[in-house]
Amino acid sequence: MHTALARLLEDRFQLKLRHETRELPVYLLTVDKQGSKMPLHDPADLSHEPIAGGPLRGLKGNNVTMNYFAFFLSRIMDLNVVDRTNLPDHYDVSFHFVPDLPPGAVRTGPDGAPMAMPDGPDIYTALREQLGLRLEKGKGPIDYLVVEHVEKPSDN
Repeated sequence: MHTALARLLEDRFQLKLRHETRELPVYLLTVDKQGSKMPLHDPADLSHEPIAGGPLRGLKGNNVTMNYFAFFLSRIMDLNVVDRTNLPDHYDVSFHFVPDLPPGAVRTGPDGAPMAMPDGPDIYTALREQLGLRLEKGKGPIDYLVVEHVEKPSDN
């Protein structure tokens, strides 16, 4: 489907793209000194549940590769996360953390009233204590799509 959509965009808009890799600030996902605490996923179980949940309910995923886990973490962190664990297997991951709020922000409930902040570790502590992983700031490769050419489509 992605290939068909790419061809449609190329044909209709004369769209020309290229990939470009840049070294930028990232979080490097590594194994903590004490080692991984994640259970290996049973190879006989072929289910691939996506990572689901939220920080206040906890995050959980089954049959997760570290590359996918880093991709998922990139969506909830302020920088992209690059997998540097060198863990080749599939794991079952589950952890709970309390997200940081921006300065001056107040957590509110569905009715708009302020809510008390739940107790719990931040994401860095939760990853280290619950999964045996660590996030460290560093530099790493980030893939960008660069638009080289695009045209307004002609009338049908």
